[in-house]
Amino acid sequence: MCKLFFTLHDEKISEHIKEFLAQYKQADKPNTTCGQSKDGFGLAWINPDTNRFEIYKQPFSYDKDENIDNIVNSLPKKMVIGHIREKIYGDESYENTHPFLHDNQVFIHNGNVVDFDKHAKFIKSYIARKFHHSIKGETDSELLFYLLLSFMEYCKNKPAYKKNTTRRRTQTPRLFSKKQIHAYEKIDVAPSHNCAVTMMFRFFQTNSITLNANIIYSSPTETIIVKYASPSVKYKPLYLNRCNAKGILITTKVLRNYNSAVIPENTLLHIDYNTGTIRVSKIL
Repeated sequence: MCKLFFTLHDEKISEHIKEFLAQYKQADKPNTTCGQSKDGFGLAWINPDTNRFEIYKQPFSYDKDENIDNIVNSLPKKMVIGHIREKIYGDESYENTHPFLHDNQVFIHNGNVVDFDKHAKFIKSYIARKFHHSIKGETDSELLFYLLLSFMEYCKNKPAYKKNTTRRRTQTPRLFSKKQIHAYEKIDVAPSHNCAVTMMFRFFQTNSITLNANIIYSSPTETIIVKYASPSVKYKPLYLNRCNAKGILITTKVLRNYNSAVIPENTLLHIDYNTGTIRVSKIL
């Protein structure tokens, strides 16, 4: 499976990143290669001078990259996200490698949309038109990212987008088509600060599409981490650690020297960068 990493205010960032990247060799079962993640790796961090995300990724394992030590040793301590890829959909390529970056927001995912080839066109029909040109790869993960961004746009101001369906062609182009807005309105979600995330997972439930997902989404002001599995499915674990007074460490494989707590299914963690506090809520 793919492997995820998130750390905040980490005094041992280089040590933890190197240990994480080396986990690509770890299989899900002893004496097998099943679950090894050899198909790419990537890191994302916020440049403290610009407050903008930078990413570094390659479509092969980290130990084949001559530049990796320079990258890891120069990472800022505030916040870093990491991903190691085991491909399910899409070849080994830069475009299919995580993290995905759009408008200073990053996204990584492990898991899968079951029968993605069958559902890809339908999922894309729910993505706002302005994002379509940004989709470069072939993965279910990238479509999940832009689906989430679409629901975020919609949740910001539902009445305004509803009103936009009456605009004339000569006015500003609509972000959503009438068909999309009508489809969005059928997704039953109560207003909340988790509206977009809940909409995304409700979308899969409503349309009977099986999704298993550990997701990390970050902007310069917040990180949202979600542990989700479709009903009756128990998916791969996600672990939470405290690495110092304010430090947070979240991984899909346990790192050494930490007593890790398992994040429950269908749980959302909202992390405050400044205080290191975590707000926990159920998503469905």
